[in-house]
Amino acid sequence: MYYKYSILQTIDIILDIFPQAYGSNFMKQNVRNAICIFSDNSIFKEWTSLSLAKRNLDISFLPLDKLEVKTNSKNYDLYLIDIHSNYMGCLDLFDSIKKKNSNNKIITIIDGGNKDFMNLIYKSKIDGMVSAHEIKADCLNILVEKVLNGEMYISEKYKDIILQNVRENNQIKKELSRREIQIVSLLGSGKSSIQIAELLHCSPKTVNVHRSNIKEKLNIKHNHDFIKYCYESTK
Repeated sequence: MYYKYSILQTIDIILDIFPQAYGSNFMKQNVRNAICIFSDNSIFKEWTSLSLAKRNLDISFLPLDKLEVKTNSKNYDLYLIDIHSNYMGCLDLFDSIKKKNSNNKIITIIDGGNKDFMNLIYKSKIDGMVSAHEIKADCLNILVEKVLNGEMYISEKYKDIILQNVRENNQIKKELSRREIQIVSLLGSGKSSIQIAELLHCSPKTVNVHRSNIKEKLNIKHNHDFIKYCYESTK
């Protein structure tokens, strides 16, 4: 009998066809992703469990008062964090998660919070952000799937807020000179005026003059607010 393809060629063809037919995750369909859900809301936890029940997930729950991820603790593929209080504590949690493993994914479900806080969350390198009022069972499943596949998901409600902030920051950067932007970056990385003067081959007095001009352009009065701005700008 005559065969058009050799055995090895046939295997190659099958391996090419299967991912196209069954999706890019065909080879990973038996992998059980581990998810950690931080929440104090018993109704939310029950609803989340039911919503994700059809997915092959290893789900664990932790209360929001345990806002830390130790280096020797279990590693999770995804952290789903229900934020409704202790906003600043959650920012520390994000840092500890990413320090443990930069590939860990973070989704925040937010109920409230002002514009500045939304932008702080966005700058914390989260992978998904959605409003507690927008999310439904179908939405949660799509959200989890997208983030686990390496996509970023920001709901429409927060996308507009973040885009507005990006435009405002870009406008501010246009108003600052190249040297002023350089000084903001160096201050944000922890350099002092003396260290910056040495790097830029100028006097500390010149650096301080630049600092005063930058603060005036940004309408920042207090030094600690200025340093905070510099730090956040370098993230």
